[in-house]
Amino acid sequence: MGPGAYGGVGSYGGPASGQWHVPPPRGAAYGFPTSPQPPSGSGFLTGTAWFGPPLANWGQRAGAFLIDYLAAIVPPFILFVIGIASAQTLGAGVVLFLLLGIAWFFGYVIYQVVGEGRTGQGLGKRVVGIRVVRESDGQPLGVGQAFGRHLLHIIDYLPAVVIVIPLGYLWPLWHNKRQTWADMVLGSVVLSDR
Repeated sequence: MGPGAYGGVGSYGGPASGQWHVPPPRGAAYGFPTSPQPPSGSGFLTGTAWFGPPLANWGQRAGAFLIDYLAAIVPPFILFVIGIASAQTLGAGVVLFLLLGIAWFFGYVIYQVVGEGRTGQGLGKRVVGIRVVRESDGQPLGVGQAFGRHLLHIIDYLPAVVIVIPLGYLWPLWHNKRQTWADMVLGSVVLSDR
C-alpha cells in the first residue's frame, strides 16, 4: 500500500504505513508526546530524549530559584532585624516582629507549593516564564506532588554535604529532559513559556 492508501500518509493525514498512533489522553496538553517515539540513547546520566514543548534552561531555573529564595528569606530577615534593633523600645513587641517573620516564611512556602501544584508556577517561575508539569501529560502536578517535589529537593542537595556541590541541581545542565533528581523521581519537567 502506497501513500494515500489505508493507513498511509495521504489526503487523510494519518500515520505512515507500518506506524501506529495512540490517541492523546483526555485533557492532554498540546504538544506532549503521545505516540511512540524513535529510539534514542538513554541512561541515568542523560535520560531519554524529549519530544515535547520547549524545556526551561538551567539559567531560567536558577533565576526562579533565586527569586523564590530571596522572597522567602529577605522579608523575615528584615523583620527580625527591626525586632532585635527595637527590642529596647518595644519590649515585648519584639516578639511580634519575630512571629511575623516566621509567619511570612511559612506563608510563602505554602503559597509556592499551592501555586506550583495548581498552575505549575510560583512567584519565581511566573517572573522568568517557566512552569513545572507532569512529564506524562503536561498537567500541573497537584498540591500533594508539588509538596513532595519540594521535599525531594533534599536529594538534590545531598552531595553538597560531601563534595560541597549540590549535584542534583546541576543535573539539568546535561540531562536530555533537564531534570533534577527530584524531577526524575516524580516524573516532572520544567517547561519554558517564552
